[in-house]
Amino acid sequence: MLLGLLREMELTEFADMATRIDREGGYREEASFQSVGGTATFSIVLNPGGKAASVPAAPELKKEQEILQRSRTLLEEGKPLRDLELPAEDARRLRGFQFLSAKPLLLVINLDEADVPAVGASVERAAEKTGLSAFLAHAATRAVALCATIELEISRLEGADAAAFLADLGLSESGLDRVIRASYDLLGYMSFFTVGEDECRAWSIARGTPAQAGAGEIHSDIERGFIRAEVVAYDALVSRGSMAECRHHGEVRLEGKDYVVQDGDIINFRFAT
Repeated sequence: MLLGLLREMELTEFADMATRIDREGGYREEASFQSVGGTATFSIVLNPGGKAASVPAAPELKKEQEILQRSRTLLEEGKPLRDLELPAEDARRLRGFQFLSAKPLLLVINLDEADVPAVGASVERAAEKTGLSAFLAHAATRAVALCATIELEISRLEGADAAAFLADLGLSESGLDRVIRASYDLLGYMSFFTVGEDECRAWSIARGTPAQAGAGEIHSDIERGFIRAEVVAYDALVSRGSMAECRHHGEVRLEGKDYVVQDGDIINFRFAT
């Protein structure tokens, strides 16, 4: 994933940075840099040594070259590779080349402190203000609006004081938390939890992961010996206060290996050794 920081504030105390903010120009330059690097790679892969291939390509290599040819055409049109809608298998073939413009993009819009009351955490209002609404319509592209000055102040406060400070600004969570959430969403990730007497831990998995594969994130032995998963929703555990209370109220479920893990699930895996 790529993370880009967009300055939406005038720094008049620095003479060389007091000029008009050129958002579109800056991102055209960045997109051009990514495209040039990608096009150079295509030239090497599709035409090694500057000569046409004398031996017919194997079926797998031919399919790869077809995808690369489509990708090069897209770059030459000035579009990022993340706009290329590919089936999962074709995306896997392209992933090994590590093209920058194929990676998901998260823009962090750094607002001026004076704009926070009007914009808040609304990405829509921030995008409208910065003129980036059309840009954010691209595939695999998201944005988060925050004010770095305020984030610095929050980092210096204790928990209760930080929460009160955020509430005064009309915000429910810090910019850092929103960046983490947006990153997970953009990458298609989520978390489930394991809870014990000595440790509580979050495990990151791809959305749509079945319970048995999720168990494998903890240990391969748990995945191989998977029997059942004891599952309780996060909100239920917080409301009841303990797993024992959740069991008492019938909120702990037994799920099989094909159960699709949900974001925030608390899971205890039963497995054979």
